[in-house]
Amino acid sequence: EPKTPHEFAIKLMGQQLSYPTTAFVTNNYEFKLISQGFIEEKKIEPLLIFMVENVWRTTKYEDFAANFNKTFVDTNFRKKPVKMYTFKELDKLQKKKPRKVLVNITTGFCNSCKVMSRTTFVDSALAKIINEKYYFVEFNVETNDTIDFKGERFIKGMINNFPLHSLSLKITDNRFSLPATAVLDEKLNTIDVFNFYFTAEVLKPGLTFYGYDHYKTKKWPEFIAEYTKQQATK
Repeated sequence: EPKTPHEFAIKLMGQQLSYPTTAFVTNNYEFKLISQGFIEEKKIEPLLIFMVENVWRTTKYEDFAANFNKTFVDTNFRKKPVKMYTFKELDKLQKKKPRKVLVNITTGFCNSCKVMSRTTFVDSALAKIINEKYYFVEFNVETNDTIDFKGERFIKGMINNFPLHSLSLKITDNRFSLPATAVLDEKLNTIDVFNFYFTAEVLKPGLTFYGYDHYKTKKWPEFIAEYTKQQATK
């Protein structure tokens, strides 16, 4: 004889209630992802990463899952290489040819960081903007290196009970997350930080806004409205 579902199950799933159902919920119930039916083992991992690493804040699950597959399963897709630099090289580069700097903040234990490094930044359209307008630095915040940056020395220390590099706080204006993408101007001052995971499609307008200096003459709402309209006509 069927039993009445628990009221908490109804609260979580409402009219979507079926068996089996797996509910992925943030700790403050701000966001939930409902998956109905049996979930294969290989499909659970991207779901867990999507929730635990805050990918849900910026990206639809379907988009993240597709890029997760490109990163770890079907890796044979069209890529455009991005030229990489180090913090040590930046002073000389800025004296010779000033550019903005794009810092990809990543680490070995962050899976959404790996997905972003292997899909977002190698997207042909985004890589073109980066190679033309930025010096790209991939910064693994687990590094033990001592780094000199803008006259200050930074070392690895404890951040939120994790052994991470102190420079990560400096270049994110204390808005550290994993992953994070920091945009610095030609004098290595932080302009903006894109926190958490982004697809190439979502990150592209932001890098266009700063890379082509639109931010100096327009507010973001005005720019993104014009950008969206232009993209719709292509």
